[in-house]
Amino acid sequence: MTKQITYWSETPLLIAVGTGHSHRFVEKLMKRIVDIGAKEKLFVNSSNGSNALHYAAKVGNTTAARLLVEQNPDMTRVMNSFGNTPLKLAAYHGNKETLKYLLTVTPDLRPGEEGRSSYTGVDGGDLVTLAITAGFYDVALDIIDLYPEIVLEYDRNDQTALQVLALKPDPFPSGNILGFWGRVIYSSPTIKNIHDLKVNDNLTRLLVKRICKTVIGKADHDIIWKILGSAITTAVQYEAYELIEECIVTYPSIIWYDVGGFYLFHAAIKHRQERVYNLVYQMSGHKVFMATHIDENIANVFRNSYFRIPRN
Repeated sequence: MTKQITYWSETPLLIAVGTGHSHRFVEKLMKRIVDIGAKEKLFVNSSNGSNALHYAAKVGNTTAARLLVEQNPDMTRVMNSFGNTPLKLAAYHGNKETLKYLLTVTPDLRPGEEGRSSYTGVDGGDLVTLAITAGFYDVALDIIDLYPEIVLEYDRNDQTALQVLALKPDPFPSGNILGFWGRVIYSSPTIKNIHDLKVNDNLTRLLVKRICKTVIGKADHDIIWKILGSAITTAVQYEAYELIEECIVTYPSIIWYDVGGFYLFHAAIKHRQERVYNLVYQMSGHKVFMATHIDENIANVFRNSYFRIPRN
């Protein structure tokens, strides 16, 4: 029952959990293993260091995850050979139900407790950015509500939650591709996909506001500058207008951030982002200075742009 029987050193329990649907068999097998006094064998690793809870998270087997956590709650924080906890695997593979359950049973480190927290450092950064990448904006909000400073963390790709949001413009109204009639009925959804788009829009807007509020709350210019700046640099390229708007409203000085050698005002022109350009133009008291104090490279961008620069 507990022998590693495959090339990847998997036990029968690992295989059964990995099917994602053999719930009755898994329950009986676990009971039999516990009854013979081999409870510790429930969490035998495969060759890549993954135990049965990792398998449950990877395939979205919430039923098996509950049974396993009941036997050993501490296994929720165990990492496999790739540094992935069950939490991160559930998020990475888009298993929302399992992810939400694991969040309720994966505690943070207690004061003075040694080990790695699932909600700080790279692990915390990975968790929140993976949730956003999977489109689980409501779960990301729940995570941020519980652990606000997770938005300051960088994931394994050196990206923050706000920057990853900037990579996903589709949930925002300016980034979706509804077409003319879709936009007409957007304000009163009667079709499921239109409804889903509106829900995602509301969630992403709330998510951006929550992140910006937390970042500003640090009252540290360097942190604010780096997190908001890297996000708007990405947002300009991916046309996430609403995110840029919130960043500017939250911290107006961010218009002076260097976006690939240009200020935001100029970068908007370079990337043909007329709405961003107009936003900065209208909100900035320095528009004359910014529009006139430019070098030759920026001037060439202006000359080749597809829209006119407003005159005072």
